Amino acid sequence: MRDYHQHATFFTVGSAVHARRSITGLYSNQCVGSHGLTHDSLVTSPAAAGALAAWNSELASLTSLRWFRPPYGQRTAAQVAELERSGVRVLLWNIDSQDWQAPRDSTLVTGRVLTLMLLWRHGVVLFHDVHPAAREALPTIFGALRGAGVRWVDCRTL
Repeated sequence: MRDYHQHATFFTVGSAVHARRSITGLYSNQCVGSHGLTHDSLVTSPAAAGALAAWNSELASLTSLRWFRPPYGQRTAAQVAELERSGVRVLLWNIDSQDWQAPRDSTLVTGRVLTLMLLWRHGVVLFHDVHPAAREALPTIFGALRGAGVRWVDCRTL
């Protein structure tokens, strides 16, 4: 993202952050959101739902926390209301790169994202920075959309 002077929101999983021991510098000049302490559904896992507030509090002590993306998009109205009371809003996607799905082929990811972006002309694209297909697809996507009327919105202005 930095190479292309773009900004994104990176939704972090607490257990992965803890394994790294630090996120200092990793997401510099980017936006950071919560994706839960684990990647378990908040709807089907009471433990995951119960751990969310503590993880969000910890993450907020490291960075400005404004956004939460529930694993698998699953959430209840009560969970959304509780997050909003704490100043955190749910942010979902409408363009899934499917970079998480086998085969993890950057050409397929690129084609899918470009097709949906050019068709809809707006949206939130879901990528996973833990899969190389996202990193491999982004340069082609940025290049193909240059001059196509697609405007990237800085995550800090949402």
